[in-house]
Amino acid sequence: MRHFWFVLGLVLCLLGLFMPLLELFNLMPDRLSPATVRLEREDGQVAAVVRHIQTGEDAALRGVVPPALWEQLSPVLPALRDALPAAPVEQRLLSAHWGQNLAITYELKGADGRHALLNIVLERGETARLLGIQVNPLKAPLAELNRFHLNGLSGEHYVLLALMLVIAAVKVVALTLMWRCKVLRFRWLWTLFVCAGLGLVTMDWAGNLNLHLLMAGIMTEGFQKPVLYLPWSLKFALPVGAAIFLILRLIWREDQALAQPLAPVNTPLST
Repeated sequence: MRHFWFVLGLVLCLLGLFMPLLELFNLMPDRLSPATVRLEREDGQVAAVVRHIQTGEDAALRGVVPPALWEQLSPVLPALRDALPAAPVEQRLLSAHWGQNLAITYELKGADGRHALLNIVLERGETARLLGIQVNPLKAPLAELNRFHLNGLSGEHYVLLALMLVIAAVKVVALTLMWRCKVLRFRWLWTLFVCAGLGLVTMDWAGNLNLHLLMAGIMTEGFQKPVLYLPWSLKFALPVGAAIFLILRLIWREDQALAQPLAPVNTPLST
């Protein structure tokens, strides 16, 4: 049983750091592949909206837009038309969020080779009216813009990457020393405690740094990509659990050294 919890803690430590590498090398299936998410009706509605904007069919577009929104949308139609790639447009589903309304994000690729990111909000129901639209031109395909790479990163990226690896190594060392401690009880609880971290630091490949000081988690070190259209980011938490265990271990070792009786010293008597 002792070895089981040690192996479990070590596996948790390694998985937290290296599981995202499967996504880096495209070894995990796309979470929004056509096999998992199907929006045939919505895809057709979005394609029709894009076509109406490109061809200037304002009357057809006005039929699927609420009157209050049309007053805001009509002045910006020329800007939307310029931002959209040339027809025919290929659209790739990136994310879909269901709530009171349906928010969908697509990557668009036009016949002219341009790419754009389309965020669109549809009313749920049979009418599926257009409630919001945003078009962001892209300099290159998202797969190229957001691919995992280490070239051209700033010094802050390399510092945080090195710090993340050091923290992961500290946790592995603490786990190893913990399971070699023969007098320690409740090893499963200590395993979770050593793997725990306080605070969360994230920095994406675009250089955006975020600090969440009140967050706590277990094995937060690694890479993440929240959604398909956002860049990769590295993340880690301060190894509070591992640090406390290592400090306590030093105290325990000093107490054990002081508790050991001194060996008697035999000195020959002089005559």
